[in-house]
Amino acid sequence: TTSDLVAPAAEGEPWTIVGSLLDPDEGASVAAVWTSADARDWDREDIRPLRSGLGESMAAAVPTEDGLLAVGRLGDGERSDAVVWRQDGRDWKQIRPEAMAGDHDQWAFDVASGPGGILVAGGENAWGEVRARLWFSADGETWESVDGGPGGPLDTTGEEAVRDVASFGSGFVAVGSRRVDGERESP
Repeated sequence: TTSDLVAPAAEGEPWTIVGSLLDPDEGASVAAVWTSADARDWDREDIRPLRSGLGESMAAAVPTEDGLLAVGRLGDGERSDAVVWRQDGRDWKQIRPEAMAGDHDQWAFDVASGPGGILVAGGENAWGEVRARLWFSADGETWESVDGGPGGPLDTTGEEAVRDVASFGSGFVAVGSRRVDGERESP
């Protein structure tokens, strides 16, 4: 599965696609990155999982001052967490921030980077209902929840959704929808 396409940030850098592949021997997905100098011929690199048999998938990527940063999911079902990968030269290093882990099924699906830092959008399945989640990092290494988590401003479980995030000036904009009186609104 291909999930996101990143254009070269500067001349001479490659086109990049992030996603995942199903490893039939393991019965789990493996994160994968495809690169191309011309967006015609592609080379695939499977990212070695941290633990065999545990699914890993990249959902989105963004260029940062320190190289590409990708976000996605580690694990499946109730035992999954949102996860971050940082590009280190040609290698990818997985970061498992404590802020992106928890008792519920969590995932990340979008990321934006700008002068104000990095914002990741995702969600979590809390008791069968989906709740929007947002995480922030000033440096790509240290992460914190900025949605308040359970009890926070995006805690109307099953009623709110974040769909996309973008960097703007020194901040960010997130868009999504929420249900009011049984009707879905898209602010």
